[in-house]
Amino acid sequence: MNKTELIAAVAEKAELSKKRVLIFSTVFTNAGYMGIPLLCAIFEDIHPEIAIYAAVYVTGFNILLWSLGAYLYTDNKEYISVKKMVLNPATISTIVGILILVLSVIIYRPFCKYL
Repeated sequence: MNKTELIAAVAEKAELSKKRVLIFSTVFTNAGYMGIPLLCAIFEDIHPEIAIYAAVYVTGFNILLWSLGAYLYTDNKEYISVKKMVLNPATISTIVGILILVLSVIIYRPFCKYL
């Protein structure tokens, strides 16, 4: 029995609020937290490029998270907000990181030790 089948079996007997949480956690896994470092470790020779591709994926993932995810939790389209989809910490930080890379912004040494 895989993870999805197990969650489906538990969700059948769960109350509606728990079903929504189980469906949400099945659909939206934690893609960025372990995904990006794992890709960087596997593809060491193309490390910067693979991180950018993964960041673009995570940005699209976060947009779905803040739209479809909000709908899965509430079952109400009123909670879907374009502002929340674009202006959330994950999307903003990814866009800033891509801009730093594309524009070749030099980050001075005192700041590098915090990154």
